[in-house]
Amino acid sequence: MKNLKLSHSLSLLVLVAIIVLVSFLGIYFDTVMKKNYMANTKKRMVNGFTRLYNETKQTEEELKEGVSFIKTDKYLISSIDLINNYQNKYDYHAILLDEEKKMIVKQLLDRVKLSLNDDIALYDKDEELIAFVQKERDEYRLNFFSYEQGDRILQSKLESQQTYQKISYKKDPLIPFQHRPYYSMQNFPEGIITYHYANGNLVIKSHQSLYSKDGKQIKAHIEISHIIASSDLSALSNALGMKLETSQHSPYASHALFLNNPKGFDGLEVFEKNDSYCTAVKLKTENGMVYFTAGLDTSILLDTLYENRYQLLSILVIVTLFVLLSLHQFVLRRLTQPLNQVMGQIEKIERSDYTPSEAVHTGDELEMISENINQLAQTIQKRERELKASQKDLEFLSFYDALTNLPNRRLFMSKLEYALHKAEVNGTKLAIMFLDIDQFKQINDTLGHNVGDKLLQAVATQLNHAIRSVDTLARIGGDEFILMIENIEGAKVLEETAQKILSLFNEQFVLDEHTLNTTVSIGISVYPEDGEDTVTLIKHADMAMYHSKDRGHNGYSFFSKQLASEVEKRAEWINALKSAIRHGEEFHLLYQPKISISTGKIIGMEALLRWESKHFGLLGPDEFIDLLEETNLIIPLGEWVTQKACSDFMNLRKEGYTMQQVSINISIIQLFKDDIAKMVEKVIQNTEIDPSMIELEITESFSANYKEQVLQTLYKLRDMGVELAIDDFGTGYSSMAYLQKLPVTRLKIDKSFIDGIPESKESVAIVKAIIALAKTFDLKITAEGVETEEQLTYLKGLECDEVQGYYYAKPMDLERLKRLCDKINRPF
Repeated sequence: MKNLKLSHSLSLLVLVAIIVLVSFLGIYFDTVMKKNYMANTKKRMVNGFTRLYNETKQTEEELKEGVSFIKTDKYLISSIDLINNYQNKYDYHAILLDEEKKMIVKQLLDRVKLSLNDDIALYDKDEELIAFVQKERDEYRLNFFSYEQGDRILQSKLESQQTYQKISYKKDPLIPFQHRPYYSMQNFPEGIITYHYANGNLVIKSHQSLYSKDGKQIKAHIEISHIIASSDLSALSNALGMKLETSQHSPYASHALFLNNPKGFDGLEVFEKNDSYCTAVKLKTENGMVYFTAGLDTSILLDTLYENRYQLLSILVIVTLFVLLSLHQFVLRRLTQPLNQVMGQIEKIERSDYTPSEAVHTGDELEMISENINQLAQTIQKRERELKASQKDLEFLSFYDALTNLPNRRLFMSKLEYALHKAEVNGTKLAIMFLDIDQFKQINDTLGHNVGDKLLQAVATQLNHAIRSVDTLARIGGDEFILMIENIEGAKVLEETAQKILSLFNEQFVLDEHTLNTTVSIGISVYPEDGEDTVTLIKHADMAMYHSKDRGHNGYSFFSKQLASEVEKRAEWINALKSAIRHGEEFHLLYQPKISISTGKIIGMEALLRWESKHFGLLGPDEFIDLLEETNLIIPLGEWVTQKACSDFMNLRKEGYTMQQVSINISIIQLFKDDIAKMVEKVIQNTEIDPSMIELEITESFSANYKEQVLQTLYKLRDMGVELAIDDFGTGYSSMAYLQKLPVTRLKIDKSFIDGIPESKESVAIVKAIIALAKTFDLKITAEGVETEEQLTYLKGLECDEVQGYYYAKPMDLERLKRLCDKINRPF
């Protein structure tokens, strides 16, 4: 019963597949192929009409060139002038004029033959035909008009004949056998192309008139024609593989596109008529509309298509019947039982039971499959044994760094775990040294990773030579190495080892064509004082290494609880600063007034940043500015301070507080790493503040650090009108050359010197020197930290410009500053 169900299922599946395939092929033959053939037919017809269009356009150009000679041929012009001047049909000088006309006809023959056209005609100033040449079969007939007793006589001969004969002629619209041109000469003075249709032929004519020198009179007119006959269309039809015909009537007239607009051929409509695909284009001629009908016979193709389809369908039916019968017989031959037995063998392998099973004996592929499954079980068992045997080798390879052949992090951690356990049992100490190559990223970026890899290999070799054989050195990633030293007795051994490692970097590393000088920073942690597990020891050694980098590279540092506390506190402060800047709610500005010594009035204010942290409380800038600069957070916060200070200043002025200037401290980091000029320009636009009302203060220590691009930035700020002040002047590295080079406008005397006047002779001397220096360079001067009346009186005697300090006011918020201005600046 099961065999019957399996047979039915497989038979049904095959039958459905065949039906779907037959249906798809039927749709494909009936729809897709027919559509594709129609598209290809349209493409062929478009190509054919495009070629016909191109040939007519080429013929037009050739015809234009064929008649243009009349304007430049001096001999022909002379002959025309002779005829126009001396021809009198009642007193006709036959000897003179007929010979001249024969010469004209000869010239016309040369022109029409040279241009490969069918006829050419020349008219005189009275629009009467003088001469013409027309093609007859394989040669040309030469014709000119003479006069006898006032009657026009046609003189004519074939090209091969010697003498002219008088013959009769008919007025054929295709050729110029008439006394007048098709149009008045005045209608196409510069030449035109006309199309004509007669006797089933398309005629393309080019017309050109010759004017007198003054351009007012027509001296002659010439026409040249090219006939596209039915034989020409037959040749084109053979070349294109389709039938082209012309007529003045077409069943497709309402759908026909214009031949002279090939860009519109994409809209060509193709119609199926009987056993052909047909379409038409039209051309406007002087005799009415002419249609070019294209036809493509499809009967042979369609017959072949239908025949192939029936053959394929017949084959599919036969194949379907054969497959169904074969499948039925195959299933009936006890397929299910052998399959179940084979599945039992597979299930044994899934249970990792590789003992041989009884094979299937069916005498066909199933028997081979059963035998192969038994062989597969033996092969899997053998491979598992080999994998287990080679597992140690694979683990060995996975424990070493491919670049330096040093132990990698995995092996190092394993050895460290074992060493810690041993040290705990024996009561001994061990140390971890964390090594990081200084400025390795810069080497990689500038010289390439290949040079960086060679440097790592060279460093690994040198380090291996410097350590004891019992020590463990590993590369744990990038430019980071780690060293484990066991059984240490004191810090002196570690210091000696660290110094020995540092001395390795005193020598240059020669790497092919590159010679590099580099250093290393080392951090040291000791078990058990600095940690009792692998993670803590390595983490603390890493902290100590970064402490060495902060101290200037090329050194070593021991981990300590104080260092850990500093690192953790530093991380906590950085996260708090980032959060405060991101949310923008914990920072605010206080303002310290700047007092004019001469008037005692408030003339400006300095913006001072405060951080009211929800974790650390109210903090002054000295407590967090360094961190802001180290993390570059000073850049977004500096922009906020500048925007806020200028906005508050402009609001004060709008309320009637006529202070002259707001001072803002800027960091060296802003000058080095930020386009501060663009930032200030943006603030000026936002607040509409006058640039001269902004004074940016830079520290004097900047003089030891400034670079040319920063100096350019300062000059750019000055060009904008912003004023610049040197803060804490007298405590740094100032020189006369420095003051000459920097575009500053003010010096601010540091509070430490103001504190000593007038009692300290040294402070007095320094203050006097600074004020004298400022006046020498025409700089304004501000004294910071004025707290007593004696200090104020003394500074007034030295003609200091303005002061700041607790004598007048501490830094305050905006409302208190307004009240102080009302008190100090109010008129008496």
